[in-house]
Amino acid sequence: MTLSFPIINFMEGLTRASILEEFIMIGLSNNIVKLEPYDPGWILAYEKEKADIEKSIGEYITDIQHIGSTSVKGLIAKPIIDIAVGVDSLKIGEKCIEPLLSLGYLYKGYYGVDGRLYFPKSNDSSTAYHIHMMEFASTNWERHILFRDYLRLNSEARNEYAKLKSDLAQKYKDDRKAYTESKADFISDIIGRARCSL
Repeated sequence: MTLSFPIINFMEGLTRASILEEFIMIGLSNNIVKLEPYDPGWILAYEKEKADIEKSIGEYITDIQHIGSTSVKGLIAKPIIDIAVGVDSLKIGEKCIEPLLSLGYLYKGYYGVDGRLYFPKSNDSSTAYHIHMMEFASTNWERHILFRDYLRLNSEARNEYAKLKSDLAQKYKDDRKAYTESKADFISDIIGRARCSL
């Protein structure tokens, strides 16, 4: 199942080959692994959601970033937009729970990752957005940004990751948890390479 988001006026300056379409399609059935070719429309979906988040909890945010595979040009990805929201402390982050619930997010607590508050935007069958709320400049924050930026700049690493993702998607097409866990070693390796290149 996919969710559609209209392209809105404040983003008229952003263009893409297929922007003649009225809607950007994002979202994926829960627990399913299905990869799509890179779609420049993902940045439009991110920017639209970012504006809504900033309007709702902007007073608490230190930084907000598009992360994950949909943020890397040319990379295949699940059509789910990952958003890193940086706050000064998780205590401040807790003040964002009610406003984000009003935007349609669910609150899942740490959800297996210490130092992160996790908010999926889901219904009973599909998910379109993930918010990963972390202390700004923490180790968690640094890992996400290093990984994204290294893939953006390094085509060889990006191609390695695309092949791994494709192989794992075939192996674990109905098991998103196993798919995610099986990428962990590669992600750690890329983060190590990124740190060495600083």
